[in-house]
Amino acid sequence: MKVIFSSALVHMKQAFARSMFRYCIFLNPLCNAFLLGMIYTDKSDAEFTLYAILGTALSSFWTIICFSSAGDINREKYLGTLPVLFIAPAGFRKIIFGKLLGNSLWGLISFVLNILFVVFLFGRTLVVSNIIALILFVILSVLTFVSLGLLMCSAFTLSRLAQLLMNTVEYPLLLITGMVFPSHILWEPFQWLGLCFSPTWVMKGFKLIVYGGSLRDYLHVAFILCGLTMINFGLAYFSFVKIEKRCRIDASLEVY
Repeated sequence: MKVIFSSALVHMKQAFARSMFRYCIFLNPLCNAFLLGMIYTDKSDAEFTLYAILGTALSSFWTIICFSSAGDINREKYLGTLPVLFIAPAGFRKIIFGKLLGNSLWGLISFVLNILFVVFLFGRTLVVSNIIALILFVILSVLTFVSLGLLMCSAFTLSRLAQLLMNTVEYPLLLITGMVFPSHILWEPFQWLGLCFSPTWVMKGFKLIVYGGSLRDYLHVAFILCGLTMINFGLAYFSFVKIEKRCRIDASLEVY
C-alpha cells in the first residue's frame, strides 16, 4: 500500500506540473460544461442535472483517465524510464496502479469543479433524490475508471500507437455509454455494446439518483457495475502478467 500511495502522490505532483494536464483538469471540462449547458439549457432541471452536470463531469473524468493511460505510458517509454519501472522491486503493476489512482484523484477534483461551475454559471438546481447514493456511485465510478485505466495501460504498454489508440477510444465511449446524451437514441446494436462498458451503468446509477428509484433498482445497477469493474481488474491483471512474460522473451518494452 505504501508503494501505491507514494506512486500516486509523486505522480499527482508531476502531472500538475504539465500544462497539458492542467488543461485537461480545468479548462477542457469547463469548455465542455459550457457547451452542454447551452445545449440542455431549455430542458428540465432533472435532464439538465443528468447530462449537463453529472454527465459532463463524468466525461471529463473519463478524458483524464484515457489521456493519462496512454500519455503516461508513452511518456515513460519516450524518456527511457519504462524499463526502470518495469524491473523495480516494488512491482510494475503497483506503480502503474498508483499512477492511475493519482490521476483518478485529479479526475475527482475536476468532477467536483465541473459540477460547481455549471450550477453557478447557469443558476440551475442540482436535482438529487438520494445524496448517499450519489456519493457511493461517485466512489464506484472512481474505482471503475481506475480499472479501465489499468486495462488500457496494459494494452498500451507494448503498442507503438498508444496516442492514436487513446484518441480512437475516447470519443466513441463517450457516445455509446450515454454520458452526454440518452443512449436510447442510438442504433440498437450500439446500445447493447454500451451495456458491456461500466460507465454506462454509472450513468444508469446517476439516472436513478436524479429521477428516483427503488432500493432494488439501485442494487441491480450497483451489482452490475461492481461486476464489470472486477472483470476489468481481472483482465488487467492477466494482461500485465502476459506482458511481463512477453517482454522477457521479446525484449520489446523499449520499442518506441
